[in-house]
This record gives sequence, C-alpha cells and structure tokens, in this order.
Amino acid sequence: MYPFIKNAKLARSKTNIGQYNEAITNYEEAIRLIGVQIKQTYNDNTKRNRLVKCLNTLQEELHLLQHELIPALDQLAMAAFDNCSTDSESPPADPPAGSSRTQRLSVQHTPTSSVTTSRSFRKSTAFAANGRPLQQSMTQSKIGASSLNLNKPVGRSRTTSKNEKNETKTSSLSTSQFNGKKQEKKENKPVSVVSPPNDETVSTSNNMEGSVFSPDGIESFNIPGYDQDLVSLIQTGILQQTPSIRWDDISGLEEAKMLLIETCILPMEHPDLFRGIRRPWRGICMFGPPGTGKTLLAKALANECSTTFFNVSSATLTSKYRGESEKLVRLLFEIARQRAPSTIFIDEIDSIGSKRGTDSEHEASRRAKSELLIQMDGCVSDDGKTVLVLGATNFPWDMDDSLRRRLEKRIYIPLPDCAARLNLIENALTGIELDDDVKLSEVAERLEGYSGADITNICRDAALAPMRDCLRSTNNLVHADFEERKEARKKILSKPDLTIRMCHFETAIQKMKPSVTQSTVQQYLNWMEEFGSK
Repeated sequence: MYPFIKNAKLARSKTNIGQYNEAITNYEEAIRLIGVQIKQTYNDNTKRNRLVKCLNTLQEELHLLQHELIPALDQLAMAAFDNCSTDSESPPADPPAGSSRTQRLSVQHTPTSSVTTSRSFRKSTAFAANGRPLQQSMTQSKIGASSLNLNKPVGRSRTTSKNEKNETKTSSLSTSQFNGKKQEKKENKPVSVVSPPNDETVSTSNNMEGSVFSPDGIESFNIPGYDQDLVSLIQTGILQQTPSIRWDDISGLEEAKMLLIETCILPMEHPDLFRGIRRPWRGICMFGPPGTGKTLLAKALANECSTTFFNVSSATLTSKYRGESEKLVRLLFEIARQRAPSTIFIDEIDSIGSKRGTDSEHEASRRAKSELLIQMDGCVSDDGKTVLVLGATNFPWDMDDSLRRRLEKRIYIPLPDCAARLNLIENALTGIELDDDVKLSEVAERLEGYSGADITNICRDAALAPMRDCLRSTNNLVHADFEERKEARKKILSKPDLTIRMCHFETAIQKMKPSVTQSTVQQYLNWMEEFGSK
C-alpha cells in the first residue's frame, strides 16, 4: 500500500466528522507523499499516470474543503451568532452604549486574533443540535440558538469597512468612559485596537519596540527623525506573506542551499555555536546566468527562516529629492536592526552598487552607494543581532570593488546539470499524464545548455501541445459563426486527451533555443576564478 493512502483516508474521515483543520493537514501530507511517489516512478508511465489521477483528485477535494465548505460554515456561524446575540434577553454589558452591537464590538478588543475566533466558530458549529455534522444537517434545518454555546463570549472576525472602524472607535470610547477613565483627545491620532499579525507572516520578531499595528494588521514603525512617508516606503519592502517555495522545489544547487542554511537558519536554532570567528556571514552574493534560480533561493529562504525578510529593489532606495536616497538606505538598515535578526534581499544588486568613478555616475547615486557601504559595515549590532545582506546579480563584473569586498561569500549559480534538469522536468510535470513513449531521462539529456527557466517553458509548451491537437479540428470551421466555433471548442475540450507524447517534447525543443550562450557562461567562470568565494 502506498504511504499516502493512510493520510488520504484520515483526511476524508476527519472531514466527515467536522475536524477540518486536521483534515487539511492530512490532505497536504498525502499530496506531498504522492508527489514524492510520482518522482520515483518516472520510468513507468502507466503507474505514474495512476498516481497523477489520485493526486488531481486529492487536490480537488482539498480545494473544495478550503474554498467552499469552510467559508460556507463560517458564514453560517456568523449569521447564527448575530441572530442569537440580537434575540438574547441578557442585559447589555455596557449600559452607556445601550446596544447589543456595541457589546459585540467591545469583545473584539480582546487579544484573541481573528484566526482563532474563526476557528472557535468552526469548532462550536461543527455539530448541529440533532448531533449530526453540520455539513449533513444544514440542508435539513437551520442553525438555531441551541447549536451555539453562548456561555462564554466569542469574538467576531474583524471587518475592514469604514463603518466598522468608526463603530470600533465609538465602542472603545464608551467602554473607557464606563470604567471611569478619561481619554484626552489627540488630533490626527485615531484610536484603534487591532489584533497582531498571525503566525503565518514572515516578519515576526521578539523586538517590537518602536512599532505599532496599522488597522489592516501590518506592523508599522515610528522612528524619530524620519518622515513617515519614507518609513512607509521601507515598510512595503517587508515580506508579510510566506512564499510557497521550499528547498525541495529547487533542483540542484545543493552548495548554495547549504550556505544559506548555514548563514540564516542554523544561527537561529543554535546561537551558542555561532560566536566569535564562527559568526554568520554578513553578505552573500549569488551570481550566474539568468533563469538559474537565484530569486527562487531567496524565496525559499524567506519561507524556511524565521527572520524578518526585506525584499528591496533599486526603486525602493531611490528618490528624486536631494538627500532622500541615502536617508532611505540608512532607514532600511535601522529598521532591519530594530527587527534583527533580519535578511535584506536586493535583487539585481549591480543596479544599486555599480562601479564608482565612471563618467555616467550621478552625484546622488554616488552618495547612496557610499551610504550603503557604510551601513553594510555595521550590520552587526551591539547585542550580537545580525542583519544579512543577500544580493543577486547577472552582471557581477559591474559591481563596485568595495561592495564586492563586503559581500563576503560570492557563489556561482550555474546552469543545471543532467540530474537537476531531470528533477526540474519531474517537478514541472507532477500533475500531468505521460504517454508510454515518453522517456524523461532522454529529454533531460537533450536539454544541455538550457537554464531552469528555459526548461520550464519547454515543459509548458509541451503540456499545451495536446490541447492544440484537440483544437485543430475546429480550424476547418472557417465559414462558421462565432457561436458554432464556441460550441465546437466546448464539446472538444469537455473531455480532452491531454496526455503528453514524445513528439510534443521534440516540437517544443525545436522551437525554443537556449537563452544563455557558451561565451556568457565562460565569462561567469572566469569571474568566478578571479573573485569567487565558494
């Protein structure tokens, strides 16, 4: 029996009894295991196609659970809570306000996050009054007051409408007046109480001094001496949502992965080992041909590490006003030190740190580069918290010499070898059925000299080829009107045969040529021999 079958059965059984969070976890684990199983059976396409069908079925069930069933239950729970709270005969908790709605809004100011509140609704409404699961009984009877436990106050999930914000402010004022506390009016400083960001955000840190939460739950900073507009501009560079890229999604590049783990992840897990001469690296530069996975490595690092991750480009650190560019650079590092340990990722770092002293260099650009170099020399604060500067470039020979010295580790991200190319093809075609004549190992051997982005584009073109074959029959309908062609395409694509054949790969390879020349690769190798630091 395949290892994913157990998780799939558990996911379906927990869905039936209303344990949706655990069911989602089992579904995700089953999908991960079946993906591993598909990669191990690339030589047997018949067995692989059966696994692909199972994978598509599990993904469809997970999508229905996350995007249809759970939102519907949350809406029913909120509607039932509103009805029960309105019809309740209990006296209001806040006499000056005198409304049940103000009572519900005052509960919102508890430190419970909106995610926990939503889960409490889901748990309290998992079973209806008749003892059946809610998804089975909600079509037979409506949810009444007896199906909810109103003995304990339950918070509502936060909305972002203007009326809700005004009511939240009114509720806060009325509650404080009832407790005998006076509030002084402060101009241009609205009163708002919101929940902090949930655990799924990347920018989490124990050092919260000098920061407040905006009404949308994103942390904002209050740093004296800087315009708030500049602070907001730097704040947009903080990665709030976790990327979906993992280390396993990147083929090859084991040396680069190990270096990033050694620099960012291990010092967080074992800080006592990385002291003195073993301190983490302050700067890393990834260089290589375009499309080899430099940005993907940064996304995977943001997903795996627990540091504050800044995604910065040249547009973030440049301004048309005199003196603001160097202020932005200094402000970036001050916020990064405040939220240390932090990682600053600068894509295309050569656009910011190009060589100084050229005829085309502007004075403002030179001042910004000088400030960047000064701040990079002080990336370690007094308490030992580190700020890592991670740069990626396709033109390492255009970087300034001083910037190259501060980027202590300079690693070459090469074109994928045969094993990495095979892994790339398997990842790209995980949910696609293959014909028996397809040999992925032969396809990988023929793609020597192609970058990772080129290989992904070839797989995408080969996956679209069966659809083109199905639509070729509609080309004969030259004299047909638009509706007839639309109906013909709808009929053909209702149950299409989208199995990829070897001829589709051959056609895609003939149409797409490598985007990197051998002379360019040799130029990277020469720079690596002269300035590289593996």
